[in-house]
Amino acid sequence: ISQFYQLNSSVQPKIYTWSFLEILNGIQNNEIDVGFISGDFEDSHLIKYHISSDPIVLVFSPILMERYTIQQIEKKYPLICYNAKTPYAQLLDHYLVKNNLKVRGTIDFSNLEAVKSAALKGVGISALTKDVVAQELRQGKLQLLENQFEPMYIQTSLIYHKEKASWPLIHSLQQLVKEYWGH
Repeated sequence: ISQFYQLNSSVQPKIYTWSFLEILNGIQNNEIDVGFISGDFEDSHLIKYHISSDPIVLVFSPILMERYTIQQIEKKYPLICYNAKTPYAQLLDHYLVKNNLKVRGTIDFSNLEAVKSAALKGVGISALTKDVVAQELRQGKLQLLENQFEPMYIQTSLIYHKEKASWPLIHSLQQLVKEYWGH
């Protein structure tokens, strides 16, 4: 964002933390010009610039391993998820069903940091993208729930209304995103 601002100093960006649907609606209603989302959608009026596909991993606090086996943790503790009304949650539901994973209910949070914090405190098993928990995994603060299931991925995209596709500022932001994420 700082690079974008340096290149386009006349712009006064406003950054909001909105839900997936709020971002889609904000772009459709012209409240915002661009958004970053995790998940997939279909809308002929919006352009989706794919940034990355990130693996979702199941993690838990090593504190739980001091008292329980992996099988006991899976049966005793809930799955901690990010917002039930998002493509992220739909993808996770599909993953659980496809791999016949049984969990002791779910706890939904409205932001990823709360999901990670709950896992760190031993509340349950969290489903997060690997990049969000990479540092905690390296430091041993979280542990991967190893499984034999096929991995699941969530897409992150820059989106904007197709009527704004020719805007120079949109192109500038898209180019910076491309350089940052290495596409």
